[in-house]
Amino acid sequence: MAIDFDVLRKALGNTVEKRGSKEAIDIWESQLNSIETDEYQKQLWTRYQRQFKYAQDISFEKSVQIVRELMITIM
Repeated sequence: MAIDFDVLRKALGNTVEKRGSKEAIDIWESQLNSIETDEYQKQLWTRYQRQFKYAQDISFEKSVQIVRELMITIM
């Protein structure tokens, strides 16, 4: 199954509008950079990996990279 980026883009836009969170989207990259370097977030990911087998082979760095790629694609 492929991601329909047009649908994802529209869904994000609708959600942002409904929640009134345009400012958060405008600074997504700096927010993601903060998450990427935050040790507590890394610890949370490690805990998540222990809880859910499907996440065991996905590194924290890879998950951040994928989010970054998705945001670049839909913004």
